[in-house]
Amino acid sequence: MKLITAAAVATVALTALPHGTEAHGFISEPKAVYTGGSSYTSFSKEFQADSKFGAGPWNWSPQQNTDRFTAAWPKTGYGTLRALFKAKQVSECGYTNPNIAAIDVSKMKSMKYQNNEYKEGFLKSHQGPCEVWIDNTRVFQNNDCAKNYQSFPAVLPVDYSKCKGTCRLSFYWLALHSQNWQAYGESSSLTCVVCLVCVCRLTVMGGAARSLTCRSLAVFL
Repeated sequence: MKLITAAAVATVALTALPHGTEAHGFISEPKAVYTGGSSYTSFSKEFQADSKFGAGPWNWSPQQNTDRFTAAWPKTGYGTLRALFKAKQVSECGYTNPNIAAIDVSKMKSMKYQNNEYKEGFLKSHQGPCEVWIDNTRVFQNNDCAKNYQSFPAVLPVDYSKCKGTCRLSFYWLALHSQNWQAYGESSSLTCVVCLVCVCRLTVMGGAARSLTCRSLAVFL
C-alpha cells in the first residue's frame, strides 16, 4: 500500500497578480489542505529573473517570455526546475497543512490543479514550464503547462507506482509573464511544492499505492 503524506508545494511566476482569494489556484488532487485565510496562494518569495537566461527585462508577452526561457534553458546549467528553485532558496512549505490524514492514491493516475475563480486549470496568462517529482525521480515535465494543459482542472499524468516506501511528490511551476519571479506555497497530506510546486509523501505497504497526504506551495513569476 502506498501512502503519500503532504509535505510541501512551491510555485513560481513572473509577475505579481492582484492578491485575491484564489488568484493563482491550488492543487485539488491529491487534495491539498490549507491553514485558512484568503492568502494561501500568495507568494512566499520574490526574486528577479536569473541573469543566466540572458540580459534585458522579461516584459514581453507570456508566449515570448516562455519561448525565450525554453531556448535559454539548456545553457543555464540548472537541468531541472527543482534545481532552479533550490538555487533560489524557495521554501518547500507554504500555506498548507502537513498534519492531516493520508489520502488514498491507489486509483489516481494524475495530479490536478485548478483556479475556481476563473474556472481554469492554470491561468492562461501564466505560461511556463512545470515538473512533478516523486522523491528524486521526475515523473512529469512540460515546457508550457498553461498552454498545453488547458482543462479545468488541469490534469497532469503521474505514475504513483514510482514510489517505493515513503515518498515525496513535488510539483514545480514557473509562470513567465513578468520580469519579477514570485514563489508561492500550499500543502496536504502528501508533500507538495508548486511554481506551483507540489511535494507529496507516499508510503508503500504491500506494493500497491494506497494513500497520499499532500500539502502544496506555489511559486508564481
